[in-house]
Amino acid sequence: HRTSDSAEGVIVDHEPAVHIFDNALTEVTVEKKVVGGDKNFTFEAKLEISLFPNETYAYGLKGGTLQQGQTDENGKAEETLSFSLADQQSVTIILPYGTTVTLTEETDQNYTTHVHVVGGHHEGIAGHEIVLEAVRRDETVLFTNAQQTESLTISKTVSGSGASEKKYFKFDVHLEEAGEGTVLTLDMSGAE
Repeated sequence: HRTSDSAEGVIVDHEPAVHIFDNALTEVTVEKKVVGGDKNFTFEAKLEISLFPNETYAYGLKGGTLQQGQTDENGKAEETLSFSLADQQSVTIILPYGTTVTLTEETDQNYTTHVHVVGGHHEGIAGHEIVLEAVRRDETVLFTNAQQTESLTISKTVSGSGASEKKYFKFDVHLEEAGEGTVLTLDMSGAE
């Protein structure tokens, strides 16, 4: 017997009929790399499932309990999974063969994001979302977040008669629209 996506399998003669297909499930692994900072990023995975009408399927996060769903009379269904990842962490999503997966990462104004399908047919892109159309093999997607940095140089020149070059001056720096978790680093190595 063949599925709508040409995966071969065997129908076991039992009541009720049970479909067993060699390629019934596939996996998408989401990996995280964070350059600068130690933030956790929240993801949403939207699964658009296309199978036979009223067909039962399994999906979920690897290592957890798989959930079951059922397609409608048109063989369609949608599911959503959420998870969080920090630097060097990963999660694997188990999904029905041929599912379209939309991976969306929360946005953070303090980080730029680059998405890349490892060894895949998708080019790396800037942004917080990627769509994998009709996944028919295991895929790995790498989200890399780089903390944005800016620099500010302050210099002071003391001049005039009687000016003291040994007097200390206080500077106040105010950052407008600095996001949560903004880190300021002061480098005094060039100060005299």
